[in-house]
Amino acid sequence: MTQNKISIMGITDIRKKGTGTKEIHSNVVLIWSGVRKEQRAEHGVGFIIHPDNAKEILNTDFISERLIKISIREGKKTTSYIQVYAPCNDSYSDEEKDSFFEQLSDLISSIPDEEDLYVVGDFNGRVGERKTPWTKYLGPHSDNRTPSNHVLELCGEHDLFITNTFQHRASQMYTWYRWNNIKVSSQIDFILARSRMQITITDSRAIPNAGLDTDHRPIATTLTTKKERKPKKRQQERPNMHKL
Repeated sequence: MTQNKISIMGITDIRKKGTGTKEIHSNVVLIWSGVRKEQRAEHGVGFIIHPDNAKEILNTDFISERLIKISIREGKKTTSYIQVYAPCNDSYSDEEKDSFFEQLSDLISSIPDEEDLYVVGDFNGRVGERKTPWTKYLGPHSDNRTPSNHVLELCGEHDLFITNTFQHRASQMYTWYRWNNIKVSSQIDFILARSRMQITITDSRAIPNAGLDTDHRPIATTLTTKKERKPKKRQQERPNMHKL
């Protein structure tokens, strides 16, 4: 996502053990959270952060191999970013998926309401075709196939909205394609933000042909510094004393 010089990329399934922070190419900073070192490397989440933004990191919470949170000072405010890698719908039980989203919900609840918030990552579930009562959070252009309400319920509980539902061509909406059949695709990766921040989101789309060795396409969200307009106070007319 970009906002002037703000540049942060969330990543999933990086398969690194333990937790850590290190500089990689051109002073860009990698932060990750993975399985314990005695376990086989799997899953893993993290962030790749521009050096200017890395200097403003206030704290990092290494939750698990599926959840990580960073808080960054952005001007006079603090913004929290949560990177997620949800259990796959087909490979895990309902109890495991429910447990993950409960943990994610608790993490969101721990963030002060006045902080800006982005929840980013592979949710491994489509938001579904049932618009009502989710219109406020779903947006008009989301994928309308196999329903899954975990993401929508999370949005409803914490007043979040799905940013990447702008009107774009299919290649800029679908975020996952099957390796051996590009006709099989879906929208399972999302960037969520607080509903009050919607006016600051000018665009959000998948990036085709990004040149990454993955069956997922990255999502780029563009922000602006536009502030919510406050209604103007009506000036009360002063009576003309001479006419009275």
